[in-house]
Amino acid sequence: MIDFQARVRQRVADLYKTDRAYNDAWAGRVLWLGFEHEVMHLETLLYMLLQSDRTLPPAGTVRPDFEQLAAKTASRVIENEWFDIPEQEITIGIDDPDNADGEARHFGWDVEKPVRKMAVKALKAKARPITNEEYAKYLVEIGKDSIPASWIVATNAAAKEQTDGAITGEAKLQDFINGKAARTVYGPVPLQYALGWPVSASYDELAGCAAYMGGRIPTHEEIRSVYVYADKIKKQEQPPASGKTIPAVNG
Repeated sequence: MIDFQARVRQRVADLYKTDRAYNDAWAGRVLWLGFEHEVMHLETLLYMLLQSDRTLPPAGTVRPDFEQLAAKTASRVIENEWFDIPEQEITIGIDDPDNADGEARHFGWDVEKPVRKMAVKALKAKARPITNEEYAKYLVEIGKDSIPASWIVATNAAAKEQTDGAITGEAKLQDFINGKAARTVYGPVPLQYALGWPVSASYDELAGCAAYMGGRIPTHEEIRSVYVYADKIKKQEQPPASGKTIPAVNG
């Protein structure tokens, strides 16, 4: 199996060395399909690895200083405000004739074809994804004990570290956070050091939190509209830092 893998990798490398990957439409399509398929499996594998207690970090890597990174993130936090996205027409999809003609080297799934324009109504959108901290606040407020699969109730001392001087008004939240950890390939990281990370949860879990925060999960077309509008804002900035940006989108 390893020998077969090596031969396949060498053939792929040769396609790029000879420029066939760029000059042969069929070769380009096959490579694109293979790449997309591999990425999908890597994503699934990552979910599985993060939920396993036997996962080890990649050999030769150094465990990040999560406490220092958390402090750095906390010093840069800005309000996750709502932005008005105007009604606009967007272009989605891909033209894929499924043959070797022209420049069609990218593979398109049936639901992606063809290129088409769609009118998306005006909406409001948050500037960034829901964070672990926001999700924790949501669980505390609704009195729910269940946690997403990306968290664990910690069993090691490092993940049970307490934060001194908890603000009285946030004591309940801090008590909820203590003793919980976020799953990573480096093992569990105390949740207090991962509060700024985007939360990884199921659709239903995120939909519930979004409703609690006064919104909902956007559709694919609405997300594309947000990015289109963000790109427009970015192009209008003169100089780039002078205009309004949407953090995590074009910030």
